[in-house]
Amino acid sequence: MVISTGILSCLTVLLYFYFNTLVETAVRGELVLKEGNDLWKQWIKVPIGFAKYKYTFFEVLNPNEALRGAKVSVRERGPYCFK
Repeated sequence: MVISTGILSCLTVLLYFYFNTLVETAVRGELVLKEGNDLWKQWIKVPIGFAKYKYTFFEVLNPNEALRGAKVSVRERGPYCFK
């Protein structure tokens, strides 16, 4: 019981300090538009002939400041529509 409590405590401390890094890594991996991933396949080929896709992107205008904790400033790009 003491060993499992110690392990749980260590894991909690590690998760506390590395949670933001883990989440950021996971999100960046899913949002990258590169050839071969699922987002790319959806972007390139519309599965149904009559379907319409509307994409709106947000450009981060102050990425370095935002990473340091400042309020994120964005500019909307789009919508880009594909049929």
